Amino acid sequence: MPETKDAKYVWNGKRVPPSDQNIDQIISITDIISEGPIEGLVHGAASIYLDNTPAATKKQAGINLFHTGATFTTTTGNTAVAVSNLQEDLTSWTASTGIDKYLIIQNFRSADDISATLDADADVVTFNLTAASAFFYSWMIHDSNVANQASYITLYLSGQKKLEARISSITDTTHAKCIAVGGTKPWDWQDRTSAPKYTIGLTIPLKLASISANSVTLDSGTNIVAGDFRGNISDSIPTTTYVDDGGVTDTSQVDGFLYSMRNGTLYQPPLDDLYEGNGATSITTSFNQNLEYPDGGLDDNDNELYTTWPLIDDGVTRYIKNSADMSLTSSTVGQVDAVKMVFAYPAGLISKGTDSVYQGLAVYKIEFAFDYGGGFGDPIDWKVQTKWGNDYTFHKARTSSNFFVMENISLHKYKPFKDFKFRVTRAIRDDVGARAAFNYDYNNSVTLNSVLSSVTCIIRERLNYPYTACIQTRCNASQFKNIPKRSYECKGRLIQIPSNYITRDQSSNGIANYRRNSSTGLEHATDDQDWDGSFRKNIYTDNPAWVFYDIVTNDRYGLGAWINTTDIDKYALYRIAKYCDELVPDGKGGTEPRFTANIYLSKATEAYKVLKDMATTFRAILFWSEGNIMPVVDQAKDPIYNFTKGNVIDGKFQYEGTGSKLRSNQVAVTWNNPENDYVPEALLVEDKENIVKSGKIIIEEAVAFGATSIGQATRYGRWKLWTAINQQEVVSFKTSISGAFIGPGDIINIQDADRYDVAYSGRISNGTTSIVDGATSSSTSVEINATNSAIKVGWVVTGTGISGTVSVSEVDGTTVTLSSAQTLADGVTLTFGAISTSVIPLDREIVLTTNDTYELSVLIQEPA
Repeated sequence: MPETKDAKYVWNGKRVPPSDQNIDQIISITDIISEGPIEGLVHGAASIYLDNTPAATKKQAGINLFHTGATFTTTTGNTAVAVSNLQEDLTSWTASTGIDKYLIIQNFRSADDISATLDADADVVTFNLTAASAFFYSWMIHDSNVANQASYITLYLSGQKKLEARISSITDTTHAKCIAVGGTKPWDWQDRTSAPKYTIGLTIPLKLASISANSVTLDSGTNIVAGDFRGNISDSIPTTTYVDDGGVTDTSQVDGFLYSMRNGTLYQPPLDDLYEGNGATSITTSFNQNLEYPDGGLDDNDNELYTTWPLIDDGVTRYIKNSADMSLTSSTVGQVDAVKMVFAYPAGLISKGTDSVYQGLAVYKIEFAFDYGGGFGDPIDWKVQTKWGNDYTFHKARTSSNFFVMENISLHKYKPFKDFKFRVTRAIRDDVGARAAFNYDYNNSVTLNSVLSSVTCIIRERLNYPYTACIQTRCNASQFKNIPKRSYECKGRLIQIPSNYITRDQSSNGIANYRRNSSTGLEHATDDQDWDGSFRKNIYTDNPAWVFYDIVTNDRYGLGAWINTTDIDKYALYRIAKYCDELVPDGKGGTEPRFTANIYLSKATEAYKVLKDMATTFRAILFWSEGNIMPVVDQAKDPIYNFTKGNVIDGKFQYEGTGSKLRSNQVAVTWNNPENDYVPEALLVEDKENIVKSGKIIIEEAVAFGATSIGQATRYGRWKLWTAINQQEVVSFKTSISGAFIGPGDIINIQDADRYDVAYSGRISNGTTSIVDGATSSSTSVEINATNSAIKVGWVVTGTGISGTVSVSEVDGTTVTLSSAQTLADGVTLTFGAISTSVIPLDREIVLTTNDTYELSVLIQEPA
């Protein structure tokens, strides 16, 4: 029986589709996310949205845990790994069938005092490394084909990342060679054989066998040692350099999906062109090489040859092309980033059976070999390029028209190399049609001839765009009518935070605290630690006080070029930051921080407007005082001063009320809803009691700047309503220089005797001072107008070891003894009219409650 029209060729459990280059287009888009560096995608590919649909599920995606408090505890040679301090369990991240996941441990090995020099004699960009003690072992040599050896190293100089590289060879435990990721030397590279030397960190991917709620199991315990480590769970092995933000393999909900991200560091590697597109230079060579396969025949035992496919034996021709054949010179061959091979089918690709016409199939093995400075090897180490999990590339179509298929092959993971060559071998006959059972249908006529038409070598621009966070995504165009809208859920800028601050991400329970010891870096179990005024750099936080500090002081995108760090009161921000971190009800039965800032600034705006808008995130106003930018939060606090008719010029207070039409009882708060792709939407908050009482609705529109929590948006709306209802009057008055210390945001008391017909204040109207000549004592008298008032009078005593008496007399000289003793702050009791044997502290107060003019006498006796 003839086969169906569309033979269902299945290879390694996957159905071979028609050659996708013939029927589909690939969309590849690069988006600039923001100024960097940033923390990056929250959940890997699950945080990439195409037309509002996540590109991957959590089971397909990864989770970034390195910058959190999560700790992976390993045991020597053991596959079991416990995970502690998780803020969410790992159940959702259990891999789906057929998807490999990896525990990526950063600083799996680290050491200081590393000498590093550029190997000037090497044909590729190679560095010599020398450790002060045993560090290098054979399993550290990079091998992208072995999961636990796809490691890389990072070199730091004075805390700054300088080089990402792969270890290429090891001489002994203290000497090794490494090759720079991307094959280029850092622009500011420094050879270091004396202090300060480099610090080295080894990052290694460990393949996972399983994931549970709070533990993972490794596929192998080889090279595992005991320790507590930080790391991430990857969505899959990156296809290129295996760095944090490298390209990620095709495991998603979207056909043909790939992504590669750069988080915006200074020394980030260039973006790889995931779709293998054109670069700065393209070198094309026409070959028009017929790719032939031997026809069937008989072997020496009269058995028919070539009855199954795919098959390659000694009788098959291997078509080999060297770099010289591709018009490459010795200076350009090492720069090639990708190769495009065009396979032409001049008469189409089709099989015609006895009763039907069905698809034709062509199968190839495509292999590359590389010279890293020591030749291609003997025998040559051919590396197979595959698309279906094995050694073969498939082309399938059902057409008698001329067409071609383009194969794009990235050479990035093999770089740097001195030279390369490739060979193409046809692995299926072209005189009979293939069956799905891996044999042939001899009762048909076929058109299966193929030609290697041309090869294009692509040399791309190696631009790394420092401090620019960007992401490149690829997908199959057949799934979308138009170019899909992209959105990305990211944790943003890495900024400075106080040295004693532990962010919500870094804490073990998701609650920020200030218990970090600035000197040791250790967290105290219960007590806040004093802040020494210093900062830690490159930490993610959404605390609005420190986000505000960053925009003010950063000299790239903020105001740091005009405002010094000394121009802003960081201690005032510290108090505000702690207020922001306090937990309050979230309206859903739980708690959340009072304020968080999730702000995306997409365009240049007037600087003061940006600062003012950002300050509203934590309900603050800004003003300039004493050479500093002063933020003040609207929060409950105690009054700091009293104003009365006695300390107001002319004793006049002027009042002005707000109109009822201006006092809103309904607020439409705009906020960004994370459950709706962070699209701005309105939340209605209203004072129902006032609406019923007044019989009308007065609505006000407001923006909860930076709010992505419905609880925070609700609190903002209620604050606006409370302000409208309770702050209905404005008072103005004039006072002397004694009130100059009052600043915006301070709380004061006003006691207006004219308005309330009660006086609770007075003022010193006269004062005299007398010094007894030759004695160690002096007295001070002040005349107080305290009619119908309760008045507090303070005195100041300087010196040590002094004593004195305090008395109150009417103007006619009659002494009045106060009814109670005054208890001093240090626990010493001073009875008025008696001598105290203790030092009288500063700024103590006496209360006078009688209704006449009195004279306060203070006798201060100094030590003999």
